[in-house]
Amino acid sequence: MTLQKSAPRPSYARLRALSLVAVHVAILLHILHWKLNGRTLAPLELNELMYTLEAGIITAGFLFMVLVCASVLVFGRFFCSWGCHILALQDSCAWLMRKLGIKPRVVRVKALALVPLGAMLYMFVWPQIQFLWFGRLRPTLHTAGEASGWASFVTSDFWRNLPPPGIALLTFVFCGFVIVALMGDRAFCKYACPYGAIFAILERFAPGRISKTGDCNACGLCTASCTSDIQVHQELATYGQVVDSACLRDLDCLNACPDAAIGFRFQKPPIFGRATLPGSKPVPAKATMFSRAEEIWFLLSYVPLVWILRGLYGVVPLLLSLALAGMMGYLGVIAWRLLRTDSVKLVRIQLKSRGQLRSGGRLVLAISVLMIAFLTHSALIQLHTSRAKQAVAALSETPDPQLVKDGLEAYGFIDSWGLLSTEGSSHGLALLHRAQGDLLIAENSFPGALNAYLLAVQGLPQDPVLHFNLGRLLSQAGRPEQAILHYQQSVALSPDDPEGLNNLAYMLLGVGQPVQAEAHLVRALSLKPDYANAHFLLGRLKYEGGAPEQAMGHFRRAAELDASLAQWLREFELEEAEASRLQGAPR
Repeated sequence: MTLQKSAPRPSYARLRALSLVAVHVAILLHILHWKLNGRTLAPLELNELMYTLEAGIITAGFLFMVLVCASVLVFGRFFCSWGCHILALQDSCAWLMRKLGIKPRVVRVKALALVPLGAMLYMFVWPQIQFLWFGRLRPTLHTAGEASGWASFVTSDFWRNLPPPGIALLTFVFCGFVIVALMGDRAFCKYACPYGAIFAILERFAPGRISKTGDCNACGLCTASCTSDIQVHQELATYGQVVDSACLRDLDCLNACPDAAIGFRFQKPPIFGRATLPGSKPVPAKATMFSRAEEIWFLLSYVPLVWILRGLYGVVPLLLSLALAGMMGYLGVIAWRLLRTDSVKLVRIQLKSRGQLRSGGRLVLAISVLMIAFLTHSALIQLHTSRAKQAVAALSETPDPQLVKDGLEAYGFIDSWGLLSTEGSSHGLALLHRAQGDLLIAENSFPGALNAYLLAVQGLPQDPVLHFNLGRLLSQAGRPEQAILHYQQSVALSPDDPEGLNNLAYMLLGVGQPVQAEAHLVRALSLKPDYANAHFLLGRLKYEGGAPEQAMGHFRRAAELDASLAQWLREFELEEAEASRLQGAPR
């Protein structure tokens, strides 16, 4: 009897690699178009679904998410393995490790398997519950242009919903490479990705399945080829299809099967009941690799770790914090094992053997100590950041001086002890300084007040009061040219402020610009005719310009308005009379 060989199948791995390369090329072309043109299609970010659900703005990213979800409902999770750039990085890391002779070790943690679902509920469901709980009106779906600050389809702010390039690179490194090296193939997909949780739910409705299409000899090669840790041959033997929602349809199992007994077919999805094949055995559950106490550690430590890491210094995005929390929790377990057990491995590296620490074990312990120190420090930064944000949020009501002071102290702690400057802190500082006003100058040291206002103006460059106060401080610091620039900015933003006009005129007089000074003083007096300081300053300008009679008129008016100038005026008139007598001529 001659065995008939099956027709050769295309290399799905190669086709998938080409597809993922094309995705990255498309991303680069999208960015290049924005750089060259200044405007481009809004980013096709899946997380823009949040803005549609919360603000009602239909975006290109939202429509892209809808299309992906529709494809999952029909074909299953093809997008994850054929179109996701994060998975491409994970598979690239695994491929490189295998080329180096290192097979990524799958780390199974039951507690972490709940994270994607929890993250999905937090991102997309919790805001909807808040709408209902607080009785807020749900926004209607609509499109928006650039003027609204969040354009639906064409935008000049391509990076509007993306982390800074450096943080994006770190996200790719940790979510695409480090987590695979530490916790195995597609660990981010299993233990962090909130979009994967949505797709896993929809996948159960998909009729497009990896199915048994021929006689299977249960060789297990399909299971060995699956990088999603699915027991492919057992599920095919039991159900005739792969029912595990972690199946990403990468089709590697089709290539691995020597008998061509696996194919992609449309059939009854598992949501409508799993038909167990006659004579099949139940598929055994995948065992965790950790004790009950360690699983509890993962559960109890994960949320605090995410709280510490997410938004740290205003730059760590949610997805990166989810991945980092999982990896740090895992390293914590390994460090604990190093202290308590005689033999410990990390990936495939022996860290401790027969009770003796190896160099790798000492390195892991040192990293763990540094990690604990970093997390403790970061927790303090986050606590002070939360305190500062609460103070800023309370400014919408009548500002509480103590709360404002607490907010400024919190920002001061972050500035003094933080490893990085906190993004957005200048804006918060500006609001707090704006609420505190001149009190800042009285209570703070002069250099501290000056630096604080310089930072505040960066956060609120269109606030005339901040520019006015900064002009005063720069004037006191003996920096008239810079003071004039900020007074001019204050006047430009608030042209009807007589005090700003008066102070600008004073500085212009000091640098020898009397014509411009006089124009601002005349404007100030037209707005506030009983402004004593402006009358006094205009009198000084007239006197120095050779118009003593006009000068005396302004001086006398200033003295009438401000009693403190009356004594000065009497002394000035006596001095003028004595000078005229000595010179023998009127002055």
